[in-house]
Amino acid sequence: MNEIKSNDNLYTPDWFYLKASADKYKTIKASADKEREEFIKNYGPDVLKSLSGKELLLKMFKGPKDTTGDYLINVLERRTGTFGSGNLGNAHNAGLLYKDEQEKWPQPGWAKRKGAKAELITEEEAISLAEMARDALVKSADYFGSNEFTNISAYRKAEDELTKYFDKLNPVFRYNYIWVIKYLQMLNPSVFPTFHNNIWADFIIEKFGLDKPDTLITKLGGIALYAKKCDIDNVIFANIIYDEIGEPEMDKSEWWPADFETGISAEEWLDMISDNTIFTDAALDVMKKYLDIGGKASCTQLSEKYGSTADYYRNNVAGLAMKICETMNIEPVRNKDGEIKYWPVLFIGRKTKKGESGSFVWKLRDELKSALTEHFECAETEKYTDENFLEEVFMSEYSYRRLRHLLLRKKNIILQGAPGVGKTFAAKRLAYSVMEMKDDSRIEFVQFHQNYSYEDFVMGYKPEGDSFELKHGVFYDFCKKAENDSDNSYFFIIDEINRGNMSKIFGELLMLIERDYRGTSAKLAYNGELFSVPENLYIIGMMNTADRSLAMIDYALRRRFSFFDIEPGFETQGFEKYQYVIDNDICDDVVEKVIELNKAISSDRTLGPGFCIGHSYFCGLDKCSNDDVISVVEYDILPMLREYWFDDEKSYKYWVEQFYGVIYG
Repeated sequence: MNEIKSNDNLYTPDWFYLKASADKYKTIKASADKEREEFIKNYGPDVLKSLSGKELLLKMFKGPKDTTGDYLINVLERRTGTFGSGNLGNAHNAGLLYKDEQEKWPQPGWAKRKGAKAELITEEEAISLAEMARDALVKSADYFGSNEFTNISAYRKAEDELTKYFDKLNPVFRYNYIWVIKYLQMLNPSVFPTFHNNIWADFIIEKFGLDKPDTLITKLGGIALYAKKCDIDNVIFANIIYDEIGEPEMDKSEWWPADFETGISAEEWLDMISDNTIFTDAALDVMKKYLDIGGKASCTQLSEKYGSTADYYRNNVAGLAMKICETMNIEPVRNKDGEIKYWPVLFIGRKTKKGESGSFVWKLRDELKSALTEHFECAETEKYTDENFLEEVFMSEYSYRRLRHLLLRKKNIILQGAPGVGKTFAAKRLAYSVMEMKDDSRIEFVQFHQNYSYEDFVMGYKPEGDSFELKHGVFYDFCKKAENDSDNSYFFIIDEINRGNMSKIFGELLMLIERDYRGTSAKLAYNGELFSVPENLYIIGMMNTADRSLAMIDYALRRRFSFFDIEPGFETQGFEKYQYVIDNDICDDVVEKVIELNKAISSDRTLGPGFCIGHSYFCGLDKCSNDDVISVVEYDILPMLREYWFDDEKSYKYWVEQFYGVIYG
C-alpha cells in the first residue's frame, strides 16, 4: 500500500489499517451497519417515494405537538449517533416545521423559511414544498448511488448536480447541504465521512497533509478518498481519529464553541441586516465597528478605539443575538457550567491573551462577516480606477504608474513637495487606486509633531482614574486590524512625517516596517508581546520641502522609505480639463504666470524646485470668480514669495508687478 503524506509522518494508511483490526472497531462497524439498515427501512428513497400529502410532510418535518421526534430531520440530527450529528442546530434549519401555540408566534401553523425569517403558510403549501424536497433528495440519492467517486473532480461535479436539484428550493431549503450530506451518507457510507462542518474537515485535511478544496462537499470528499486509501470504512476511520488523534486543537485556535453551526447563510444575514427591527441602528453600529477593527476584538478594545463603554458593545451584542435566535428559531448554546449563551450565534470567542485589553475576544462568524462586508460596501464604497486618480490628482500618467509601482514594491514611501501640490490629497487617492475602491475604513491618518511619542503611536501607560493603564496606540491598533483582514490592503498615512522623531515614535518597530522584515515578530518594550507589521499594510508619509526648519532628514527615515517628488500639475491633462470647466480667463492668465514663476524659483540657487507654487491653490473653485483668483494671488502666493525672497526685495517686487499686471490690467 502506498504511503500518503502526513504532517506527522505517522498517520499513514498502513497505520490506520492496523488500528482498524481491533475488535472494538468491528463492533462499531456492526452497530453502524444495523443503524444504517434501520434508517433505509424507514427513510430510504423508496420509502419517501411511496408517500404523499400530509403523510410525507410529517415523515420528513416536525409536525404539530410532535413528541416522538420520528421525523427525518430529527433522526438525521439526533438518532444516528454512530454516523455523527448533522449540526443543523434545530429542525427549522432544514426549511419547514410546525410552530405550536406555546412558541412566540401569532398563531400555530406550518412555517417556511423566507430569506432570514420564517413565514406562515398553509398546509397545502407545506405539502408541496415537502414533495419538492423529497424529489430533490431522491435525485441526489440516485446520483450518488450510481456514480463512482475516485477523485475530487467527481465530488465537484456532484456538487454541481446538487445545485441543480436544490437551487430552485432556496431560500426555503438551505443551500449548505448539511442535512442532505447526512442523508446521503446514511445511504452510501463510503461517499462521505462522519464529519459535517468546516472545523473538523479543515483539522483532518491539515493533519494528514491533504490538498484543501474550497467547499465543504469537496473537503469531505477528500477525507472520504483518504479513508478509501486506508482501506477502511468511514465510520471506523472517524472513530480511530476520535480515539487516537483527538479533536481539533482548541489550544491552538482557542475559539469556542467550535462545533456549533448556526446554519445561517450569508444571504440570510443580508436579509436580516436590512431589517431595522432586528439590526437596530445601535446594533448595526456595533457590527460595523467589529468589521472595521478586523472582525475580532474584545468589547474593551472597541471602547478604547471608538469610544462608548464596553457595556454599550456588550449589551447591544446580547440584544441582537437574542433577536437572531428568536427570528431563526435557534436554540442558544450552553457553556460547561450550563449557562445559556446567545452571542455564539454571532461570534466564536476566546479569552484574551497577555497584552490584550479586556477579558474575552469575539470573532465574527464567516457568513456574518461576509454579509456585513457586502452590506457596507454597497452602502459606502464606490469603485475607484486609475482613470479616477488621473482625473482628480493632477499628475501625468507616467508619474502615477511609477508612484503606484513604488508603493507596492517598497511598502513605505514619502510624498515630498512644495506647498500646495496636493500631497495629502494624492496620498488618499493613491490608496483608493490600489484598493480599487473608496473605502476609508482601510485608511488611517495621523500627523506627526515634535511631542508625538511611542506611547501615542504604539502603546504606553495612560491615566485611568486613580491609576495608569497600558493603552494601545493608533499604529498598533491599525496593524492588528490589517492583520485580521489579510486579503485586503491597508494604508497608514502620516502627515508632516519629518517633524517627528522617527526612532522615538516607532521604537523597536522601526526595523519591522521595512519591506524585508514584514511579518517578522519582535517583542514590544512595554509588555513583551510578540508583534509584527503585516505584509498588507502600506505607509505613506508626506513632507513639505519648503520648510527651512527641517532641512536635515533623519537617516532612519531615508533608509526605510522611498521618496517621490510631487510636482505642480499645471501642465497636466487633468488640470487643463479643470481649467476648461471653471472657464475663467483671469485664472488662465494667472496660471500661466505661476508656471513662469516656478521656472524662476527652480533656477534660483537659494530656493530650487522644492519651493515651487502648487496647483492646489486653484483647486476647489467650482464657481470660479475673479475675486477668488485675486484672493489666491494676494493672500496665498504673494505672502509666500515674501517669505522666499525676504532678503531679495528686487525679485519680490518684480513678481508682485507681474501678477498685478495680470489681475488688474
